[in-house]
Amino acid sequence: AIWKSNQIKMKIYCLVYQIHIILIIIAIIVYLSKDKSLSELEVYKKYEKQEKIKLGDDRIVYKAKNKETNETVAIKEIKLKTTDIRNKVEKDIKFMNASNHLSNETFQLIEVFEQRSTKFLVTEYYDEDLSITLSKTEKGFDIGLVKRLVNTTNRILQGLRGFNVVYNNIKLENIIVQMAGDMIKLTDFSEAKLLTNDKNDTKENEWGITPVLGDINEEKGDLYNIGKEIYRMLFKKTDKKNEEMIKDIKEKFNNTELSDWMGKLLVEDAKERISWDDYFNHTFFA
Repeated sequence: AIWKSNQIKMKIYCLVYQIHIILIIIAIIVYLSKDKSLSELEVYKKYEKQEKIKLGDDRIVYKAKNKETNETVAIKEIKLKTTDIRNKVEKDIKFMNASNHLSNETFQLIEVFEQRSTKFLVTEYYDEDLSITLSKTEKGFDIGLVKRLVNTTNRILQGLRGFNVVYNNIKLENIIVQMAGDMIKLTDFSEAKLLTNDKNDTKENEWGITPVLGDINEEKGDLYNIGKEIYRMLFKKTDKKNEEMIKDIKEKFNNTELSDWMGKLLVEDAKERISWDDYFNHTFFA
């Protein structure tokens, strides 16, 4: 009986020892497989996380601080789940690197790190995007604030149009707010397009945007999205048909310029939608 008991103990000891060896081997493999040059560890050696700003399907944004300079920054962690996501991120990075050609109202990139399946974009800090600001209101923004926000966004869109670029990504989540300087900026240029009428024009421009043959839907897509986001800012909802949104605006605000402007934006047929020139010069902005 004693002999059998000792045999069982020996088997247990051997099993524990083997498990211990396996765990050590796994730990060594994991350690050696890490990307040491541009890893998450390297990002957070230089920057200290402070709080989470935003959470999305494939990204998290943190407020952070440069440990040497105390500069406040934002760090966007993007999971590169697909080739399409990677391509869009690379396009956005290239655009931000070259965006000084446009204005100081575009988002400024400081540096980039990568760890295998994650990209870490260190950018200038912002307080929040407009979707978060809107969520803190009881009934939405007033007309005066909407007009100021749209005017700032329009300056950026006009700058882009000067280079035949359409932003193609208007939504409150991409309009960021810096409360201290009473300033807003546009971010995420991954959907931007360079319109051309020359089918042989296929060379990528200095912002990383490849030309596409422009049509009326490409050119005026943002105008329709602006209309939807204006309604969202005013009413905190977007789940209505165009005619219902226009009716709500007429009934609530009794503002002829606003009603006319929105009526020309919220048009399904791009050919019938307001032109960019008429949009920028509309009496609503007077």
